[in-house]
This record gives sequence, C-alpha cells and structure tokens, in this order.
Amino acid sequence: MNKLLAISLLSVLWLTGCKPFTPEETPEANTPIFVATGSIDGVSSSFAADGESFNAESTQENDSLNVLTHQGLLENAQSNTPALEVIFRSFSNTNTDLIAILNKEDIPVRHVSAIDSKAFYLVLLSADFIGDPQSISWEVLGETYSGNNIEIEVETDPSITRIPVSIFASFVDGCQSTLIDTVYLPNHGCDAHIAANMIDSAVMEYSANAIGGTGYTYAWEFIGGQKALSRDVKLFYAQPIIDKESVLLKVSNENNTVFKKLNFALTGNASCAINLNYSVTPFLKSVPGVAQADYGQVVINYYVNSTRFSSENIVQPSDREFKVISYEEYVDEFAPEKTYLKVNMKFTGLLSDGGRTIIVKDLVLTLPFEL
Repeated sequence: MNKLLAISLLSVLWLTGCKPFTPEETPEANTPIFVATGSIDGVSSSFAADGESFNAESTQENDSLNVLTHQGLLENAQSNTPALEVIFRSFSNTNTDLIAILNKEDIPVRHVSAIDSKAFYLVLLSADFIGDPQSISWEVLGETYSGNNIEIEVETDPSITRIPVSIFASFVDGCQSTLIDTVYLPNHGCDAHIAANMIDSAVMEYSANAIGGTGYTYAWEFIGGQKALSRDVKLFYAQPIIDKESVLLKVSNENNTVFKKLNFALTGNASCAINLNYSVTPFLKSVPGVAQADYGQVVINYYVNSTRFSSENIVQPSDREFKVISYEEYVDEFAPEKTYLKVNMKFTGLLSDGGRTIIVKDLVLTLPFEL
C-alpha cells in the first residue's frame, strides 16, 4: 500500500471510529412504577406514584362479609385519601391465594348483587292561596317542609292508599290559615278534583271530575249549608255575595271514597285560605340488592373528593373489560421483609356513586399487592 493511501485510511478511521462512547440512558431510580392512565368520565387522566402527588399502597383486610380482600391503591400524597383502588376478593374463606385469582382467564367485576327495581310514587305537591302568604310550612309523613312546591318519593305499599297533608300559612295581612287535606294514591281506587266556573257575578258552577273505576256518587256541602247530590252543581248567591266559598265534596264508587276541599274567592275582598294541588306518578326505582360474598371478584373504585364511584354500584355493560395483563414479584425497599406483586391491569366499564354514572375507558393500572 502506498504511503499516501495509508495516511488517508487512518484519517478516515480517526474521524469516524474514535468518537467517545455514550451509553444508552437508563430510567432514573425514582421513575414511578405504579401508575394509572386512561379516560375517566370523558377526561384523559394520569396518576403516578411519584411521592409528591400520589403514593402507592397495598393492604389486606377482611370486609364486612368476612371475605379477605387484597387491595392496591394510589392515594393522594398530601391528604392520604384514596384516588384509585383495585380490590381482589378471595376465592373463599379458606382459599385466599391472590395469584390464583390473577391466573383466572376472566375475573368478574363485582356488583353488590343484582339491582332490585322497586315501585315508587313520585308525589308533586303545591299550594294555591287566597291572599298573599308570608310564610308556608308543610307536614307530610312526619317530615316538615317549607316553600310552595314539594316533591317526595313514596314506596308503594298495598296498605298505604293515601297521604295526610297539613299546610300552615301566615299571610302579610296578619291572618293565619291551616289546611288539613289528603293525597290519594293510585292504589286507593279513585280520586276526584273540583272545577269551579263563575258564570256571572251571582252564579257559580261546580263540577266533580272523578277518576278510577265507575259508578260514582256525589255529595256536596257548601259554606252556606247548601247540599247537592249531582256531578255538577249551579249555586246562586244572594246579595251581598260572600267573599269566599268553601266546598266539601264526597265522591264514592265501587272501589273507595274520597273527600275533596276547595276554597274559592267570590269577591276581591277574600283572603287567608289555602288549596292543595298534587300529582302522583308511578315509577320504578333501582335500589341495591342484598350483598353476597361474591368470591373471586374484583372491585374498582375511583374517588372524587370524598365521593366513591365504584363498580359495586352498577351492573357492567356487555363490552366491559377487566384483565390482568401481567404480574411479577416486587420488593419494597421500605418493607423488604414482605413480598409484593406488581400487577399490571386494564379496565373499561362503568362506575357509579349510586346516582351518577361515569364511563371509564382503557384505564391501565400498575399497582402493588401484598402477598
């Protein structure tokens, strides 16, 4: 090789092969290994046990059904309150092996029994006043309410067909009035309402609108002592006309009997009277069933402040997913005497606080579990 070529090759080798070696960067020792990322309630969320925002914890405890549970969670570092939690329930009271649960092909997402549907009535109450009320109070089923409109839920019971209602009002002119009346539920068998129509300054027509069943009979009583037995009544008032009329109506059919009350202003001088209005709507309400041991299942909890959204509160849809992706032993440097598993999981499904439901999509969690 001639001398010039050799010098050229050495120059190339020096330029290309003599750069200093840079090793591949390795993750820092404090990089969080316990994390959770995914979509929660439509928001991309990320939790990392970095010691500043969140810490990772693991516990074992017996729940109220005496089932040993294996809990891994991320908790808020400042308040030590839980943020995300996965709880594996043992196979039985004698088989508490966590690894046996993790090796299952399909781990059921726990719901506290099936949801029971119970029949309720939604009762909407309101009051009309002759005069200008200053304060209003109600007493319904042993509870006291205020305001002009009230909404209550009543579980259906064949033995309960009506609800007593008391309304007390103080008026701006200093007078006071109390109305004791009744709400009739659909299972009472019949109900009625009074319609009042002023034909002219001295004639009123009162009509009974009855519902539920057939074969009605009617009995009217008016403040002046007049009585009637027909569905519609025309009443002629002599001069001078009274300021207000108070009507009591009794309606009966083959099912039951109702009593209806109406106060009606006949002149502009009427004051200090109350009328009750209401509507009753049947509906089905979902309530938690009786809790069962539910061995070998998993619970997912997500906390918003002190509110727990949990898989225990809602039945999962058909496309729900919970799976254990992998697990391996993990040594906690702060508790080397114990053995832990680092478990990598994925969840897609629903969580609920018992009222509001949130959607969780592709939530990947890596949490510690004590063996």
